Amino acid sequence: LHSFPTRRSSDLPLYEHYASQPNEHLLLATRMHPYTLLLPGLFIVTLAIVLSALSFLAALHGVINSLHFFALLSAVWMVASMLFAGHVLLWRSHYYIVTSRKMIEIRGFPLLFYTINDILLDQVRCTEIDIKTEGILDTILNMGDITLTFDRPTHQESFTIAHIHDPRRIGFFLGDMLEESKNHLSPLVWNKPTSERHAVIYESQKLRPLFSTASN
Repeated sequence: LHSFPTRRSSDLPLYEHYASQPNEHLLLATRMHPYTLLLPGLFIVTLAIVLSALSFLAALHGVINSLHFFALLSAVWMVASMLFAGHVLLWRSHYYIVTSRKMIEIRGFPLLFYTINDILLDQVRCTEIDIKTEGILDTILNMGDITLTFDRPTHQESFTIAHIHDPRRIGFFLGDMLEESKNHLSPLVWNKPTSERHAVIYESQKLRPLFSTASN
């Protein structure tokens, strides 16, 4: 990855608390590509248009009066708006965090539920990283999946970062980070082999620095 200038502390996103251990650093934060909102949004809008057209035909033929028509039309679009807003909230509440010690997948919905799936990197060994892009549209949008396979003492486990922007760059970044971690005999701490150590956030297609501290 490229070097980034230092940012003011007031600009830092609210992901730093995931790097809670001593010498742990936040390296990456990403969520699914916004394109994943498009198909559900189109379905909701299409359904609302169809129901609105049926209501209009019913009013036109005298099945319902004008007052009922406007009430039904308002209800249809209100429900459609609520459904799409709920889908956006689910998208915003589903993201992936990588620190120098762990990988975390967070899913949730405000005030309703919250789940975390995490992998502690000092307790597993990464054996494979697969980067997958399917179809012309994914290629045009630069969207795909990254699947990391880990060996645990009793079984093998995979961790998938799904439908993200620029999967190749993030996949190579994770590969470099995990390869570098093999050289440490102490608890896993990843250090970029340059004069500075950088933490970056990858959110909404833009790679931005969280912070930069000079190494000793």
